Amino acid sequence: MKKKLLNICFPIITILIVFILWTIYSVSVDNSLICPTPKETFKELFTYVKTKAFYTDLLHTILRALKAFLISFVLAFLMAILSKLSYICRKLFLPFLGIIRGIPTMAILLILAFSLDVGDRPVIVSMIVLLPLLYSTILGSLDNVDDKIIEMAEIYKVEKKDIIFKIYLREIAKPLIEGLASAASFNLKLIISAEAIAYPVGCIGTRMKYEQINLEMAKVFALTIVAVLLGVIIEAIIRGIGRLIVRWDNDRD
Repeated sequence: MKKKLLNICFPIITILIVFILWTIYSVSVDNSLICPTPKETFKELFTYVKTKAFYTDLLHTILRALKAFLISFVLAFLMAILSKLSYICRKLFLPFLGIIRGIPTMAILLILAFSLDVGDRPVIVSMIVLLPLLYSTILGSLDNVDDKIIEMAEIYKVEKKDIIFKIYLREIAKPLIEGLASAASFNLKLIISAEAIAYPVGCIGTRMKYEQINLEMAKVFALTIVAVLLGVIIEAIIRGIGRLIVRWDNDRD
């Protein structure tokens, strides 16, 4: 009970400290173009949330983030499985992913400028950045499974499906869920950043850039809060789903 209470209290204290520092800084600079006050920001936030544009922007950004994450996860998962099963595949993927990691985000957007629809560019950018990250997370989780447990299961002729579901998936569940939650939040940031550069219609990143150009910094701060809250919610949902799956699997036994 005490641990749960501390888990609730510490985030609240951190948020309060951030708001106090934000208020002190905004009052000291006394310039809304540099740093609007929390009051100005939340006024714009509540106004924005009441508009139809908010839900349109939110939907488009979430759909792009979901598309990029799912495709990246499937590719990374398949590549990680191949790397686990084959030393040759592992060595072949290594330079390929190294090249992908080294490509600047701006270069990707410039290269894709004439080949893809403006709405698809943020998705590709996010996928290129996310793929190596997810691959490393999944492969690292698989590599951490104790080989002696697998050998023991094979000696006792445990069925392949039980080795996969009752050993591998159980062993990698916790680190994988944590890695996926962090990657999903990071993916959202990538999507919004790429939207601000690619400028597709009706999304959070584009609106953020538009308000910045018009020197509406309170609105930019309000959109930033939306992005942060969205990232926190996505992380919480993935961790929650992960815990439910693990609990269901344990109860089933």
